[in-house]
Amino acid sequence: MASKSERLTNRISDIVIWTLISGAALALGCGVVSVLGAAVGYAIAFSPAFILFAILMLLLAGSGPISILIVGLRRYRMPMIVGPLLLIPIISAYSIASNWVDFDHRSTAVAELDQREFASAAKPHGLIFMEFARSPDCDAICRQILLRTNYSVGIDGAPRVLYRKVSQSECATTDLTTLHFSGACVTREVSTQAIDDGLLIETPVTSVPGGQSEWEWRVLSELSGPEFSGDAFALVERIPGSEDRPLGRWVSGEVAVWPFHSGQIGKRFSRSEFYAAALGVPVQE
Repeated sequence: MASKSERLTNRISDIVIWTLISGAALALGCGVVSVLGAAVGYAIAFSPAFILFAILMLLLAGSGPISILIVGLRRYRMPMIVGPLLLIPIISAYSIASNWVDFDHRSTAVAELDQREFASAAKPHGLIFMEFARSPDCDAICRQILLRTNYSVGIDGAPRVLYRKVSQSECATTDLTTLHFSGACVTREVSTQAIDDGLLIETPVTSVPGGQSEWEWRVLSELSGPEFSGDAFALVERIPGSEDRPLGRWVSGEVAVWPFHSGQIGKRFSRSEFYAAALGVPVQE
């Protein structure tokens, strides 16, 4: 007859075995759901059937551990009951540990991206391409750049538009649409060409077509997810035949990956403050 310690050891062993079996069943269910989701989910993503499909996928993913738990309850088999239930704290602990690693990585990346000093451009440029805007209109900062510098201004709105300050004689003869700001004549040209030479103002959601960079999100890709909330601007130099070169980055905000929250990272700044520092001219919104 087995001793009390042996019975306890056997019970613990059974619980461990059924926990492992439940985990394997859960992993298999998640794998099947992943395959089905990739094959079917996108096709019905915007249809009413998507909610029902999502519920069915959740039930399918957990069907293995749930089945073991139900059998354990019906047969009064304690290891088959405890095993699947142990997955809850195990998965929770794993999720929190993974989130901590992600949080620590993102917080460090945000702090490292905040570089307030601007490097000098490798060559003079005639174009400053502003960050993405919903409207292609030339806003207050755009107008001040045109009036106070020799830059032409590009705006990647819908459509992409280039603004260029011209002389009064050229203003009178050009076929382009002309605007007048504080006595200066500015041409407005819709462009579909890639931008291969100029200074770019980038944000986490900016992608300026052109250049030699391989990645769509180039300079502030670490901040493109929902975990970061705040402001992030970068001044980037683009030269034909070369990779985009960051000249300076300002980042201010917070990182949140449940249940962790960073608090404020970087000194707060306004859009006009970044432009003024990047271009060396006073601008105001």
